[in-house]
Amino acid sequence: MKKQDNSYLRITMLLILLFTGLSNSNAQSQNIEIKMTHKDIKTEEGLEASLQRLITPDKDFGRDDLQEIYHEDMNVIIIDDKGSKNEFRKPAFMDLIGGKIDNREEHKSNNWAKFHHINIEGDNGHVIVERKLNLTGTKTKLLVNIDFIWQDERWQITREVIYSQEIN
Repeated sequence: MKKQDNSYLRITMLLILLFTGLSNSNAQSQNIEIKMTHKDIKTEEGLEASLQRLITPDKDFGRDDLQEIYHEDMNVIIIDDKGSKNEFRKPAFMDLIGGKIDNREEHKSNNWAKFHHINIEGDNGHVIVERKLNLTGTKTKLLVNIDFIWQDERWQITREVIYSQEIN
């Protein structure tokens, strides 16, 4: 991961936490043992529903659910409108957002999503979704390009490419 000393990039990272349905209220790691209670369906509707769980998680959503949704070889690339780029593999991304899953209050006002594209070809899924978030007074639009694989009877994210743009 390339380090950037950039406050806008830090805000973008906080927005990513909200994108995944997490808040920044608790910086300590939590050991939450929650088993997935939903069953993924290998359809475009099922793929969208799987992603909606990240955007608008229910009260039982926890770190174990993230473990299940994020593929072992997941790669996340975040690029902001100033050209800063960060890359994360699953363990680093899980460390970044882990332990921040208790409080959903901030997330209630940041769950807007517009799905532009959902496609399945065999065991591969692809979603392009736009998010508009407002954290710490900075309005941001995220265009997120997500690749999934159908494996172990569930959709798993293998790659996210996130473009973050500050909006007025």
